Amino acid sequence: MVVHIICSLLHCLVLGIETKFVNPDNLEEFEAAIDDNTKAVYIETIGNPGINLIDVQAVADIAHKHNIILIVDNTFASPILVPSIRTWCRRSRSLCY
Repeated sequence: MVVHIICSLLHCLVLGIETKFVNPDNLEEFEAAIDDNTKAVYIETIGNPGINLIDVQAVADIAHKHNIILIVDNTFASPILVPSIRTWCRRSRSLCY
């Protein structure tokens, strides 16, 4: 929810960046949301607040097919639960509190 608010308000109003949100359980929506202006795909390994699991490999394949960056937020899962994040991403980051 917080990511949605930040992306919607900050990006659109201040930075002029358009964000699109898709159902993480529907891979076709990822493909359909990508256009010529798409620079990155942002996903969470475990969705918050729905606790849904995403097929990271499938989304990585879609992003790489279009030659765009895949950003994976692994904060909720942590590297303990999802240690192979670099399998899908060139760069990864996990935050710990």
